[in-house]
Amino acid sequence: MIAIRQRVGRSLYRLGRYEEAEAAHRLALTDCTAVFGASAVETLESCAGLSPVLAWVLDQKDEAVALVRRAVEGRSAALGATHPSTLIARTYLLEFVAGPEMDPATGAELVSDCHREVGPGHPITLDAELNYGFALVAAGHRSRALPLVRTVVAGSERTYGIDHPKTLAARSLQSRVLGELGLFEEAVEQAELVANARTRVLGAGHPWTRWSLERLVERQRARDDVRGTGGGE
Repeated sequence: MIAIRQRVGRSLYRLGRYEEAEAAHRLALTDCTAVFGASAVETLESCAGLSPVLAWVLDQKDEAVALVRRAVEGRSAALGATHPSTLIARTYLLEFVAGPEMDPATGAELVSDCHREVGPGHPITLDAELNYGFALVAAGHRSRALPLVRTVVAGSERTYGIDHPKTLAARSLQSRVLGELGLFEEAVEQAELVANARTRVLGAGHPWTRWSLERLVERQRARDDVRGTGGGE
């Protein structure tokens, strides 16, 4: 039953039903703690499952970071720092703590561990590389991020297909980096691909679709502003 609640929470999150997702994950975390104990692998799975809802939807990033740190520390102690489950938790943490003050070496170390333990092109490695790219952008290292993000987009297309949520997340980040580097035409092209795919797959009313459409308008406006002033790429 607990494992089912964890899967339900993840499914609700993907459907954009965030309050229900939070409730399912919190119930699973409570039950795991009572049945297995606070440091059990099952409990740490619930910590990781709840964290994205808190971080990206409910504006409770401090709690999300605390939960993922708990998962990283617990999985490292029980399984080792480079066990695939630990690598996943470290990937979450990299995304949540990304910002101007973060040392880029943290992401580089994680990606190196993923390449060594599970190999290039593995889904865990792709996630780590994507979040490393995001961390580089958040730290202002856009030129370093772009080749990495392009690689992740290509790898995600091969692994998941062009319309998969992970592929679209990578393409969305690519559009952002392109725009911030002044490559407005390509930024718009990538944003259009994301918005069109999410509209087709998720529907116009899904939160991820609405967000993508907003980003597309931003990219188009930036491109048109440059055109209006006679500038170019």
